[in-house]
Parts: sequence; C-alpha cells; structure tokens
Amino acid sequence: MLRRTLIVMAEAAVCAGFALVCGCGGTADAPIPTVDAGPDGRVGMGVPGPDAGPGAPHDASTGGDDAGDDGSPGDDGPGDGGGGDSGSMQTKSAKIDLLFDIDNSASMGDKEAYLTRAIPDLVTRLVSPNCVDAAGNPTGTAADAAGHCASGAPEFKPVRDMHIGIVSSSLGPRLGNVCPTTGALGTQVLPNGSTLDRHNDDQGHLLSRASDPANLTNYAEAPPADTGTSGFLDWAPTPSAGAPAITDAARLQTDLQGMVIGVHDFGCGIESQLESWYRFLIQPDPYASLALDANREAQWQGVDTVLLAQRADFLRPDSLVAVIVVSDENDSEVDVRSFNGTGWNFMDTSFDPPRGTSACATDANSAACTSCGFSGTTNTTDPACAMGPYKSLNDWGYDLNLRHVHEKEKYGVSVQFPIQRYVLGLTSRQVPDRSGEYPAGGSGMYAGLAAASHDCTNPLFAAKLPSPPPGVDPSQWQPTAADLCNLTPGTRGLSLVYYSHIGGVPHQLLQVDPTNPSSPQKVHLTAADWTLILGKDPLAYDYTGIDPHMIESYQSRTGAVVPAGGFSVADSSAAEGADPISGREWITDSTMAQHNGLNVDREYACTFKLPAPRDCSTAATNADPTLLDSCDCMSPVSGTGAFTHAQVPAVCNDATPTQQDYAKAYPTIRELLLAQQLGEVDGANQGVVSSLCPIHSVPATPSTAIARRWRPSWIACGTRSSASPPRERGSV
Repeated sequence: MLRRTLIVMAEAAVCAGFALVCGCGGTADAPIPTVDAGPDGRVGMGVPGPDAGPGAPHDASTGGDDAGDDGSPGDDGPGDGGGGDSGSMQTKSAKIDLLFDIDNSASMGDKEAYLTRAIPDLVTRLVSPNCVDAAGNPTGTAADAAGHCASGAPEFKPVRDMHIGIVSSSLGPRLGNVCPTTGALGTQVLPNGSTLDRHNDDQGHLLSRASDPANLTNYAEAPPADTGTSGFLDWAPTPSAGAPAITDAARLQTDLQGMVIGVHDFGCGIESQLESWYRFLIQPDPYASLALDANREAQWQGVDTVLLAQRADFLRPDSLVAVIVVSDENDSEVDVRSFNGTGWNFMDTSFDPPRGTSACATDANSAACTSCGFSGTTNTTDPACAMGPYKSLNDWGYDLNLRHVHEKEKYGVSVQFPIQRYVLGLTSRQVPDRSGEYPAGGSGMYAGLAAASHDCTNPLFAAKLPSPPPGVDPSQWQPTAADLCNLTPGTRGLSLVYYSHIGGVPHQLLQVDPTNPSSPQKVHLTAADWTLILGKDPLAYDYTGIDPHMIESYQSRTGAVVPAGGFSVADSSAAEGADPISGREWITDSTMAQHNGLNVDREYACTFKLPAPRDCSTAATNADPTLLDSCDCMSPVSGTGAFTHAQVPAVCNDATPTQQDYAKAYPTIRELLLAQQLGEVDGANQGVVSSLCPIHSVPATPSTAIARRWRPSWIACGTRSSASPPRERGSV
C-alpha cells in the first residue's frame, strides 16, 4: 500500500497460527511433501494425451489451452497434455525448495512482529515435527532432527534437505513516478535520523538482508553469513553452490527470523505479490530493465542474469517446490506492455485514467464494456464517458494505490496479467518467453495463454537450469535466447509443486463452525465455500453470492446481500469491534477531515486484536518516522477538521482515535483466485489458503507462542499421509 509517498507524488502531479484450509472439494487430505511423498495425488485426471511425456509441448486438442475470452481455462484447464503427468514423472522427493513471497509494503507494518515468529515456526515444524500417539494425537513434544520421539512417533519424517528463500512484493516504479529507487523518496528516515533504502525495487531477487528480530526498532541490515553468495538458507547435510550447509535447527530458525524482519515494510505500495515469484521461478527471460521507446511504449530490455544465477543455485530439478505468498492486499501488478505498451501509465500519477463505458458498471463482461479512452468510444452520449477521466485525489478510480481494484468495472480494461498466466506457470511444462507473450506484429494484447506461444521449457520443470560459466560473474554473463528457452525437460511431477496463500479472507469462512472460536478449519473448500470467498464466477466478473467482507469497496457494504453461510457487516456508526470479523465499516474517502496517509482506502476483509496497541499520535510519528507509512490511526491532515466516529478507521480505538488496537487485511482476491483455479488443473496440487487474521490473536499468557496461532498454511495440509480421493472441479 502506498501512503505518504503517494500523496507527495500525487500533489506534485497536480501542481505539475494461521487459520488454514487445504484440499478441495471431496479431498480429505493431501500428499506428504516430505521424503515419503507417497502417491502423487493425480486425481480426477483424464487420459494423458499423446504428447504428455516430459517436456512435450501443449497440444490445443488435448492440452486444454483453448482459453476463453475472459482468460478462463478450457475444459481440461492449462495442465499438461490433457491431464496431469505421464507415468515417468517423479512423485517423491527428499528435498524441499521453499520460497516465501512476502509483501513488504507499509500496510504490513502492523503484522511484522507476528510474521517474525510465525514464518520461522514453519521451519521448526518441518525439521522437528510433532510427536503423535498411535491415534495421531500430539503428545506435547517434538521429534529431534533425527526423527526420534521420547514417546510416540513423529507425524512425518523430519526434512533434512531444504532450501529456504525469500522474495518481496516490490518491483519498483515500472516506468511510473512512484516507488522511486533513488532520491529522498527512495529512502526511509529512521528514528535516529539516519536513512535506509526503502527497498522499493527488490527485482524478484532472493533477499539475504537481515535485522535483529529481538529488537524491531533496530533497522540495521546485514546479510546472514549462512546465506553465502546465493541469498538462501541451505538446511542440508552437504553444502549447495554458494550457500554453506546449516545443520543446527536453532541456528536455522535464528537466521530465518532475521531475514523475515529484514524484508521490512517500507517497500513499494503497488505490490507484485504474484509476479515476484513468477519472475524468480518461471519467466524464462526476466528483464534486466524497463524502458520507453520513441513512441513512449514500454519495452523489456536485457536479461536479469543475476536472478537467473540465483534461480540455478536455489531451484533443484528433483525437489518438492512450495511457494507461500504472504500479503494483506490484493495483487496490484501492472503489465506495463499491455495495450501496445501503454499499460505503464497506470503507474503514473500524472495519468488520469479514462472511465469505462456505462455498461461496465453493471456487466463488465459485456462486449459493450470498454474504455472511454479508446478511439470511437469517447462521446457525450455515454453517461460515463461524458463525466471525463478520473481526476479527484480521493476517488478510487484515480488513486494509484487502488487502480488495481475492479479495473474492468472502473476503466473498461484490465492492465494486469491474466490469472491463468500464473496457473500455467505452476502446472505447464511449456511457457512463453517475452516474445511469446507479446509477439512481434501481434495485437499488442497479452498472447501468452495461447498454446502456440508456449515456446520454452518451463524452468520449474527443467532438468538443468542455465547458469554462468565457471569464473564468470553473473552480471557479466550473456546467455542467448536459446540458452534460456531450449532447456532439457525434467521429471518433476505436478504433485511436487505447492502454492499457498496467507492473506485477506476471514477465518470464519474457513472454519467448520465459525461460531466456535475453537472450531477446526475445514479440510477442504467446496464450490459453495469458494462462492462465499470469490463470488459465483469472478473470471466473468460475477460476484453473486460473495460474503460482504470479501467485497472490495471504498464504500460501506452494509447494503450488500448476505448469502447463506455469509456474515453481515456492522455499520460505520457501530462501536469498535462490533463486527467480530472486520470491526465495522468506516468512511474511507473523507475530505473534511482528510485522512493522513491515504486519500481513499478500502473496507477490510478481517481484523484482529493486537497484543499491544500502537501509538499513531503526532508525537509518536515525529519520534519514529517509520510509523508515518504503517500507522492506520493518525490524526487528520492539519487544518481539515476533526474526524467523526464514522471517519475513524475501524482498527482504531473509539476513545483514543490515534491508538491502533487492531491489525487488518483487505480482500486478497487474485491470490485466492489462483488457489481456486489450481483446483481446476488435473494432476496439480490444490491451492492452500489461510487467513492472515488468526483465530486467537491475544495469547492467554505472555509465554504462549504467537507462532502456534499463525502456523503457516501449507505444512498442516501437506503433512497428512492419507491418499486423496477424487475432487470436485471448480475448487481447491
């Protein structure tokens, strides 16, 4: 989320223990992601097509790549050769390559302390699993690294070979005038007056900066010695290229805690929660830089060979790969090359986005829904077009931080990558490179879903990845397009690839009994569950049946239909915490008084009580400038008046509005949609989803481990040993 930085830029332009759910419809359990992975979980598959072998290109007749106009998959989804892997694919692995994609924008500041404890707890669980009795009940102790239990047996065999890496959601200005990497707005002022790089552009590289997890106000950064030259942690008996081996579990946890806190929360507010991991793991030819040509159209330039070298060191051809995306906001990435290279304008505050035609407001999937800015559509006969482009600073159609929300409905176009691009990245053995996504002489629209564009071996499914020759610095390496595209196919099965998202969804929508705080989470989500979370058909912009808390809106949702199984929201006049899910609604776009930080915001998907309140007063933000970006309860802009109760954000204290009592998460629709869509791909693992809002947020005693309540999602799903029965299509 962009806060103070956005306002400065906008004014210049004008003047000039996680809650978890795994599995999908009909799926009781998932395969073990450990040394004994067991069955590959290929359920509900059709007969593999004739080209379903390793590395075979997609065949439009069997591969299911006949995507509709809305980007939805064909009958068989974007899987491999008409239905999963052939019998020669690897289905077990003793290795795990674990990649965290962590949102480092300001809105994550209220959750930083939790993540510092929760994410390393995942590693502890993997290397020291719980001991269980013969009935599978925890004994209260954990196994040692060798897998020995004083009583009972380990719930699964301890992982002894694991790469752990982190990427952030920040990919820089992308040709716009926000998220700068240089100058005053590219640095963060610290309480002691010194400055730190805001990390607005982490480039999708592995992050090895670390800070002191025991002192969150000590922002000093240094790479952990244990990451070596490759930027990841290597829990292994023998060292990997560029990373020394770690054999002590306590040291591994300490290293990872430092790296998680080192991600920080000063980064770019136009987050790339999906693109960062795709860029690191999948894109055959990730760009080195972006530029505008003579026609001011965006171009990818060069190849990021530093990233490719990191990928080659981190990603092994025979490992289980798990991607865990942690974010409290919807994916905001802008495809700068969309619409003939003009999509980058949505990253610039000097650009006033044209409205969509009137049809967009009621049916964004209609052929009549298009941009008023396109030639031939700008006219005074369409009421929406007659209003002119979005210009007001507190209008969510203009505000850069919210342009990604309901793009088609607001603008008549979407400048984001289609969600099926990411589905293909995790499930297809062939993917497009940059020229396949935007072929020369093409329409100027994204073409990467067409089977004919899948011209490269997916690095995720390659036998060997390109890397610099011995003795050549990665920055000086010059691979050819063929070097990056024509990779030897590997044998990693789809069942060895996991995607998990921990984000903005109420845990009540994931619990067996949402009225009981101690209720377990559902083992799987049915189609009805997904309708409550995403609506009837989000790919066609049909949100019928969605729970009001999951509606992305800057206005109160009290008038929304509450479907069966859903929950109503509390009006903005209600008291603090009146709605146990999201507190209450609030006026997000007030101009008198004016919100300090964001001119317009969104209603929340969920909130949770902080163990200790945050002081967002002027005195506190003056003493600690880092709070200017992350505090949600600051005083109004000086001279604009005082807030009414309804204008105070729902996370703030009723009696002391500058005291933040709650943390929050917004609906993370696209991240969740990816998890749901993976359930449509035969042979692929179901996406795993969790709420960023824990069920129990305040421990009964100070010694209660916060991490137990925020235990990351995929481990509890992935450590069950039962085979998976056939699943329903349309769910994860």
